[in-house]
Amino acid sequence: MLFVITMLFCFISSLFIRNTRLIGFLAMMVLAYLAGDADPLTTIDYSVYLMHYNLLGFETSPFEKGYTVLSQFFFYHGLNYAQFRLFFAFLAFVIMFIGVSLFTKKVALFAGLYGLTVFLTMQLKLEI
Repeated sequence: MLFVITMLFCFISSLFIRNTRLIGFLAMMVLAYLAGDADPLTTIDYSVYLMHYNLLGFETSPFEKGYTVLSQFFFYHGLNYAQFRLFFAFLAFVIMFIGVSLFTKKVALFAGLYGLTVFLTMQLKLEI
């Protein structure tokens, strides 16, 4: 329900407001929350990432260097995988917001389009 309301708000605000950076930022934070707070039972690859997170220091990580360094930082400071995943999702969406803001003031339109295409596809794990 939160997803649907956010997407509707993005599209409606894009029709009537020229500069939707704040609305777009808030929409991206909603998407970050939805991505970061995924249910381990319904997210296909959650268990794989959780296993590798819990094995940090015992194996060579198959993931990107930046992701691995950040996960090690969280792991060694006593945070669990769910907390790391939530932080990482917010970090990724803040970086995306900054990048999109450099190109357009219609960030809410981007957030809505991104939410209904890429984000929804990734969350549902559809093979296109």
